[in-house]
Amino acid sequence: MEPSESTVPTYSSTVDQKTSNKKLVYLLIIGIFIVLAIGISSYFYIQYSNTKKLLNKEQTSSKEDVSKTIQQVGKLIELPDETPTVATVSDVEKLKSQAFFSKAQNGDKVLIFTDSKKAILYRPSTKKIIEVSALNIGDSPTDASEISSPSSRVNF
Repeated sequence: MEPSESTVPTYSSTVDQKTSNKKLVYLLIIGIFIVLAIGISSYFYIQYSNTKKLLNKEQTSSKEDVSKTIQQVGKLIELPDETPTVATVSDVEKLKSQAFFSKAQNGDKVLIFTDSKKAILYRPSTKKIIEVSALNIGDSPTDASEISSPSSRVNF
């Protein structure tokens, strides 16, 4: 009796089936990696977009705060005709060694006019100017007449 072709598996069909199963597994693994890569990329893009929006919002509110501070101080004292650098006192203990900051509190604003060499300490909570001083930005005086008392100069 001769074996029929349908009952006896041939070597080539078994190999083809194993090869196609391996290809299917590889394609499945590659597909999973692609989906993961797209998911991770999407996550980080969304995080980047949210952070960018927050930074833009903070910069806008910061510009508004600066202009509001300049406007409030301008009502109290004649300001030089330049745009100041505005800083907020965040740790008064680090600044106590300078006489200009002796009355400063956390949250006070410092308006620094570099061209006019002037510094103004302003307290927004009371809407009062606390201190006004000449500014000394790393300049070393060349003449004794240029040296003023520590209370009248702010060193940066």
